[in-house]
Amino acid sequence: MDPSKKSASQSRSMLIEDPQNSCKKNGIFLSTKAVVAIVVVVILAIAATAVITYFAVYEDTVAESPEPVSTELPPEGWPQPVEEDDAREEFDGRIPDTLKPINYYIKVTPYFDEEDVEDLGKERFTFDGELQFEVECLKPTAIIKLHIYTITVEDVTLLVTDSSGTHIGVLGTVLDPLYDFYIIELDQDLEVGRRYIISMNYAGTLKQTSTIGFYLGWYPFGNETRYYAATQLESTYARRLFPCFDEPNLKATFDMVIRHRNRRHALSNMPKIGQEFDDEIVTDSTWVTTYFNRSVRMPTYLNAIVVSDFEHKENYTEEGVLFRVWSRPYFVHTLDFSLMVGTSMLDYYGKTYKIPYNHIGYMTKMVLPQWFGNLVTCGWWSDLWLNEGFARYMEDAGVHNIYPEWEMYDQFYPRDATFKALHSDSISTSSRPMILDVGWNHEIRRTFDRMSYEKGAAMNMMMTHFMGNNIYLDGCYDYHITYAYEPAFSDDFFSALTQADRNCQNQNIKVIMDTWTRQAGYPLITVTRDAKDIHAEQEIFLQNAYDEPSDKFENLGFLWYVPLTWTDQSELQFESLGPCNTHVNSKWMNKAPADFQLNTESDDDWFIVNVNQNMYYRVNYENENWEKLSNYLIPSHTDIPIRNRGALISDAFNIGKSHRGDHVNALKIIQYLRDERDYNPWLTTRDNLGFTVHMIWRTSTYGFFERYIRYLNEPIYDELGWDFKKALEDDHIDYHNRVIAVELACEYGNDDCIQNTTEQYHHWMYTGINEIREDTTTTVYCTSIRHGGHAEWDFAFNQHQMTDDDEEASELRSAMACSRASYTLQAYMDYFLNTSLATDVIGEVRDASGLGFNLAWDFVNIHFDSLYKSFGDSAYDTVWSFADTMNTEKDRNEMEAFGLRYPDMPGTAANDFYYSLKKIKSNMAWMEKNEVELRQWLEEIMSRT
Repeated sequence: MDPSKKSASQSRSMLIEDPQNSCKKNGIFLSTKAVVAIVVVVILAIAATAVITYFAVYEDTVAESPEPVSTELPPEGWPQPVEEDDAREEFDGRIPDTLKPINYYIKVTPYFDEEDVEDLGKERFTFDGELQFEVECLKPTAIIKLHIYTITVEDVTLLVTDSSGTHIGVLGTVLDPLYDFYIIELDQDLEVGRRYIISMNYAGTLKQTSTIGFYLGWYPFGNETRYYAATQLESTYARRLFPCFDEPNLKATFDMVIRHRNRRHALSNMPKIGQEFDDEIVTDSTWVTTYFNRSVRMPTYLNAIVVSDFEHKENYTEEGVLFRVWSRPYFVHTLDFSLMVGTSMLDYYGKTYKIPYNHIGYMTKMVLPQWFGNLVTCGWWSDLWLNEGFARYMEDAGVHNIYPEWEMYDQFYPRDATFKALHSDSISTSSRPMILDVGWNHEIRRTFDRMSYEKGAAMNMMMTHFMGNNIYLDGCYDYHITYAYEPAFSDDFFSALTQADRNCQNQNIKVIMDTWTRQAGYPLITVTRDAKDIHAEQEIFLQNAYDEPSDKFENLGFLWYVPLTWTDQSELQFESLGPCNTHVNSKWMNKAPADFQLNTESDDDWFIVNVNQNMYYRVNYENENWEKLSNYLIPSHTDIPIRNRGALISDAFNIGKSHRGDHVNALKIIQYLRDERDYNPWLTTRDNLGFTVHMIWRTSTYGFFERYIRYLNEPIYDELGWDFKKALEDDHIDYHNRVIAVELACEYGNDDCIQNTTEQYHHWMYTGINEIREDTTTTVYCTSIRHGGHAEWDFAFNQHQMTDDDEEASELRSAMACSRASYTLQAYMDYFLNTSLATDVIGEVRDASGLGFNLAWDFVNIHFDSLYKSFGDSAYDTVWSFADTMNTEKDRNEMEAFGLRYPDMPGTAANDFYYSLKKIKSNMAWMEKNEVELRQWLEEIMSRT
């Protein structure tokens, strides 16, 4: 049980009087059963109320923040800490190039059941394995290195034989845990050109620390728990299933055999070709050996195994490929949609890339990666973006092919890919070159990030548009054919694209793309205008003014080959294509400034750079052009495509945040939202309001800002309302718009929204039935508590103490922080102070409101010593987290006072302390630059409504 919940139970027992004595004192005589019944009904409500009542005087009795105890701040300039993994020597753990993998024969027997222990003496949730690994010798060697992890080889079963069956003597074996190597030492060199079989038996565990390797899963079924086993072997987890050459470039074929009891069935990459039963009379307990067809050549991490009692539905694609979808038995009725989407996508991608799915084998994993990742695999994890970026880019194309009315690339792709990449890639701590030397497992795992997935998708979209779609697809096809079933690298992909473009624009794709893939970040393009003449400059964009590019990685001067595209008010050329199907108005910035001319005849016309946001950069204009765009959008927003509307909003807010432009431009650009009914612009606005809110929510300007957002949101909220069931049936985009409209309406004080959420919450309180939609849970909980009283807060507290659902508990903790009663918030933090949830609760209170921020900051200062006892050095991180929102002289003085109280803080904390002061100084500069102008403009605009 969570410590916080245990202490809650203890509090109840201490705070509630003996009910029998209470009854007698009041002259009421009740039976024991009646008293017990009353207690059961009211005990939870009493408990939480008692907790709040107990701390009701907390606000009046709270101690002042401790005075500084030193006159000196902590020393500056500590060396950056080196993580334990990063402290290792240079990586030297690649499989030697002496042997080439040919084929793996793998037989796996998992043990799930009590009868496996009783009848066979096997430990439950383990597995046995048999391996016969065929290799070809490329260079003379007497050493064989295999990867293993969490498995144990039975050395007495180890054999090495040549193709004629002659044994090769084994001198011994050595484990090298640094590189996960199982090293076999032979008594003679293997001969070049000959093939050898490495055989062994081994054992492993299904009880992995996560859903990686060959792992155990379970689910409830009636009164029992049912178990299954499945694999997730990417990136370096195949070594947890069988000894192997666990590197993506070392492909082989696979013969998979799975032995299991008849109550379950086995799945693998390839179709089942046969089964053998141990008993003539077959029962659920009978052992079955299932054989699968030999696979195509593929890397170890693509192996897939499932041993379960799942059920399935199936269908065939137009090409005759059998497609199955599996689920737990009680979900099988929900599989029709997945079956339809899966078969449709297989047909679509096969036609698009001119390579039918059944040419690359029957895979049970994902659909799209069969082309990028399976048919062609990245030669090493440094080039992971080749697999994942392309898959992320094209997954929306498959959905669009089935549901064009969802407008995937206009409405959802920018948020899911482009904006996520632009965000992470503009913070020095999360940005990195896409192609990066890696070797250690922890380095490889870090490449599975937004730089590989979302930025990788953005790179593919950009190449599609500066090359032209047909040329790009021709290059992809040539790449697939040339490197089918072989490893490949980024330069191989760029070479194929260059060849495809030879007879069109004749661009050197590698030269261009090296500037995007081999250095961190992306450019901000700043454009200035003189009549029809436009001048463009580029610089690296960092969203935080106090940030600097990381010095951990090499760079190319932070200059890029930038494909500029543009249009203006008179021509509105958003879709017009020129030669090679590229945009009619385009020019390259060749790592230098560039100039171009508009076609407009009027200096009063606006212009836009980065048409449809197909390219990966942000654009800043002079205030005059921002103003023209803002004014034009109000009556004519549909003249500008959805993606460009979203991009204008995103760029304006982020450029304002970075101090590179006036933040009022962001509030002006969203004036037109009263008439906006598309999802992308509303979602982009919602996602970008946070910084503005946190800068002004402790000032009187926030009241005007709240009115302004409520004013913009009113029409779409009034139009869409709460009818989610109708939206699900009629319009996918409307459904998502409803979620945002409701969230913004409640967050910014719409009375109807507040009443609606309160009614839903009260229905839950009084009936015990929670019918609140999952998509609106956060909004309903928080709004009801913010505009409610003790009863609403107490109910949430009781639900938190009773639930076993971690996600629900987190939602409730967040909601309880929405209270506007200062003593409630203080009591809330105090209650959880000595639990593992203390810093979580403080963070929720900090982020819920300006009032909560002030209370949480005071609380941390007063109770820091207690936090330090519980959380050690990480308690300092809770302090520094406040700096993101601090923006006054008082804030800076109080942060410095904290430093004076703890001058002996660790070096890492000292570095973060000075970084926090840097943040606060930057925020103060932002306030000086923007707050007065924001207030004046908001006052003016709201005076007209």
